[in-house]
Amino acid sequence: MQVRLVASDGQTFAGSGYPEQAVRNLPEIQDYRATGTDDKMLIEGIEIAAPFLLTVRTTYPNLFKQWSAVSLRDCFGAQEDSPGSNLRVVVRPGTQPMDRPALVEIVFSTANWRNELALLGRINVDEMLRRPGTTSQ
Repeated sequence: MQVRLVASDGQTFAGSGYPEQAVRNLPEIQDYRATGTDDKMLIEGIEIAAPFLLTVRTTYPNLFKQWSAVSLRDCFGAQEDSPGSNLRVVVRPGTQPMDRPALVEIVFSTANWRNELALLGRINVDEMLRRPGTTSQ
């Protein structure tokens, strides 16, 4: 199976020639809508997801390392202000302490993700998940 990478303009390309570890640490783009095939494939919603992922990778690298996937299923691209438009992030299993419930998923509004990221950076998630009665569901 050939790994496909996505450029910030939504164009996909072969992921060959990159260090395996670098590619393995990138979050997978899931549940996307696309037009075209192979090197002519364009991923819809990447115009929202690309700046989001770049910001997380450069400003919140510890968060970025914990993310295994970003779902574009509910990302409406140009209609980023539409109700329900979001980026759904799946957290990598095993990147969190085992003695508390795991954070499994984080949902960001496509219209307000910058503010939500800043807020997440100020929240002590570990402390919140250690509160009595907290579950991962």
